[in-house]
Amino acid sequence: MLKMLAAILMAVGLFFGFGESDGKDDSDSRSKVIPKEAADAIKKDGEDFREDMKNFWEDSELREYLTGGWESKEGSLILTEEEREIFEEAVSAYQERDLEPILMISSKVSGGVRYCYLSRAKKKGETKSFALAYVDRNLDGEASLTALTEIGKAAGKSSFKEFRPNMGSFQLSDNDAVSEALDRVVKDISWADVDPVAYIERAYEPADDEDEDDDEMKATREYGIVCRVTPDFSESDPVFMILYIYDYSYDRAFLTDYRLLDIADLSEEGELSSSDFETKTESETEAEPETEADTL
Repeated sequence: MLKMLAAILMAVGLFFGFGESDGKDDSDSRSKVIPKEAADAIKKDGEDFREDMKNFWEDSELREYLTGGWESKEGSLILTEEEREIFEEAVSAYQERDLEPILMISSKVSGGVRYCYLSRAKKKGETKSFALAYVDRNLDGEASLTALTEIGKAAGKSSFKEFRPNMGSFQLSDNDAVSEALDRVVKDISWADVDPVAYIERAYEPADDEDEDDDEMKATREYGIVCRVTPDFSESDPVFMILYIYDYSYDRAFLTDYRLLDIADLSEEGELSSSDFETKTESETEAEPETEADTL
């Protein structure tokens, strides 16, 4: 595994044009020239990303199937006061988790209006996670929370690494290293506008130090970031995706994975029942003490 990771990391340097020496004394192994086949593999990932997106936007039936008629939010990526009020009304009776809205990302007309919010969820005694919260607002203007589904690789998606939810601020402005790594990747995506929304997760892998415990995991510089992607393929509508970025060094980064947010893919597990909305008692609504996870 370590050999495979080393080959991938070496590939980044050649792909982004850093294979040759700039004349400076650099003994860091990251500056070494890497195999052409490894560089070609990294380049192909970027080309596949563009081709996948091109097929998605040009195939109206595929797009309808994957999005279910939802329309992504355009314009400002700031949560409006009205959107916040709708969300807070909808979750006011929900007792299973505390939900924090990040952005209303999509909506559709269906016997009123249905909204999909990117949100952060926190259950007592558990770590925070990120989820899509579905809110229905009927013709009388009453809002209710109808479904909640976790997103990202930390939610159980298959991966050879372990991804964990970001426990700190999700704002890119508060995470310089993450923001700068994304910028280095985005500058090579000339066929689309990429607007970052939230830094939601980070990869961890087994520690390679012999003195460490076998179960010890260490943080890597691979991040999962929710972004709005608007390509220049004719009149393409934006979609929200998770882009996975590996920060190879201070001036090199590359795209390792990407996935469309499955807004229309509601599993039975995501649907909420009436028992989730029992009225909270006075003691339950009091401020909860901080857990160790909150302070990380």
